[in-house]
Amino acid sequence: MTECDTYHSSNSMRRVFEEFLQFKTGNSIFPQKSHQKEIVTLICNSLDEEKMSNTQLTKLGKFLEVINVLSHTDQRSNKEIIQSARFMMTLINKIDRGHYLAMIN
Repeated sequence: MTECDTYHSSNSMRRVFEEFLQFKTGNSIFPQKSHQKEIVTLICNSLDEEKMSNTQLTKLGKFLEVINVLSHTDQRSNKEIIQSARFMMTLINKIDRGHYLAMIN
């Protein structure tokens, strides 16, 4: 990834995930750590699961950190950005396949 890609990726992921959450909830949840509980509830309800695994909760927390806290600094690593992008795309694909396909096109 170029320096420019590294700089803009976190912000781009935040915008994509924010729009997805707005679509799914009608603007009631923002992609922030303070809303992690509501995001987890949305994910579990969408996937018809009772709870997320500890691994998934950790990945969600890291993703929210990357798209919020780390989007305001140059202390991001390519690895964190790529892992976060994969997590977001996998999550959106699992929750709403049609939305996922529309977004990647």
